[in-house]
Amino acid sequence: LVYSGGGHPPPLLIPGARGEIHELQGEGLPIGILADADFPTLTTDIAPGSSVLLFSDGVTEVFTAPGELWGSRGLIAFA
Repeated sequence: LVYSGGGHPPPLLIPGARGEIHELQGEGLPIGILADADFPTLTTDIAPGSSVLLFSDGVTEVFTAPGELWGSRGLIAFA
C-alpha cells in the first residue's frame, strides 16, 4: 500500500489473523492549507486477509456519553 497523510487521522491496519491493530502514521500538512504543499508518500505491506480502515476525524469525535469522546481507543476496540 502506498499512502499519504494529508492531515487526516491515521488509517488502521487490521491484520487478517486479528492480531494487534496498527495506526499507519502519515506526514504532511492538511490538504488545502498551502496550494503547493508536498505530501510525502509512505508504503507498507498488507498481508492477505488484512484490512485497512480509513475514517474521518468525525468518527473519533463522537460523544458516547455526556462529555465523553469515543476517541481512537473506541474505534480500535470496535474494529
